[in-house]
Amino acid sequence: MSRWLLIGAVAVWSCAAQAPAAEESLLPVHFRRTMCFGPCAAFTANFEADGSATLALVRGASGTPLADLEPGSYRGTVSVDAFESVARLAESASYWELDASYDNPMIMDLPAVETTLRGHTVYNRHDGPDLRALYAALDSVVFGVNWTPDLAQ
Repeated sequence: MSRWLLIGAVAVWSCAAQAPAAEESLLPVHFRRTMCFGPCAAFTANFEADGSATLALVRGASGTPLADLEPGSYRGTVSVDAFESVARLAESASYWELDASYDNPMIMDLPAVETTLRGHTVYNRHDGPDLRALYAALDSVVFGVNWTPDLAQ
């Protein structure tokens, strides 16, 4: 009887040891979109665990809240709750099992997306996984921030 109790305790403990990953905060988050030949936005956004956010805007995109911003540095705040769908999409895409880079250095005219979630960075420019839903969720977070010029720059 005690042997089965010990086996059951070990099984419960091992499952419990893995469970916090889903509950673990996604922040800090790094999200970068590089230039493209079309009307896409190009920026680097960083979100910290305390809710602070920075945006280095290279180019805004028509039809988005970034369209009216001049290139430059911005600050804002964001709620941790804004990342709930991002976390779910990252989990469903097995984000933390993806390679660090999907690229071909011989092809230089494609835009790239670089993300860092829970310390795992994925650079996705060529032949990478389809992370469009994840990127759309991150775009929604970026577009939802009330960005103000960073006067310290």
